[in-house]
Amino acid sequence: LPDESKITAMGDAVNWDQATIPVIDMKDAEFVRKVSEALQNIGFFALVNTGMDHDVLEASYRASEEFFKAPMHLKDKICKPELN
Repeated sequence: LPDESKITAMGDAVNWDQATIPVIDMKDAEFVRKVSEALQNIGFFALVNTGMDHDVLEASYRASEEFFKAPMHLKDKICKPELN
């Protein structure tokens, strides 16, 4: 299997050293601090070495893509403002 730290969930090879967003290794001893810092300073981050099954990651990306492509009237049906 390829090194997970070099492959995105979509199967694309990436040079994470040149990433423009924080890339955080879940096996890093400083994981919690780095996540906190990324969320405070930037608002999002990418994870590597999650240990998640590649097929599960691909399925979640497909589901997310389908959701965001859906018409707003369908998304409104599942909106729960009380959770915001």
